[in-house]
Amino acid sequence: GTATWTEITPDVQGNTANLTPATYTGYARIALAGLMGAAASGTASNSSVIAFAAATGGSNVLGAWATFDALTVGNLLKFATLTATLAVSSGITPQFPIGDLTTSQS
Repeated sequence: GTATWTEITPDVQGNTANLTPATYTGYARIALAGLMGAAASGTASNSSVIAFAAATGGSNVLGAWATFDALTVGNLLKFATLTATLAVSSGITPQFPIGDLTTSQS
């Protein structure tokens, strides 16, 4: 399959590939290889914690996540809003606990 990376974003309008990624110091997309479980009934969830780098400066209020087919830029594959926004500032490590990132498989 296509290699995918996930990002977190303050954008909650997901109808565009021009999402603004998180801008806190230390942020980078994460490769999902090996972190997602096998698809069952058309959905897959993360089978491992997906932890982004801890913020070492700056701040964001994050409201969505997305997957892309490249580490930077790339094509938007999936988009979803978070169930609650996450305020990130120095020392905060954004993460998806096991089973919290669920996506449909097509």
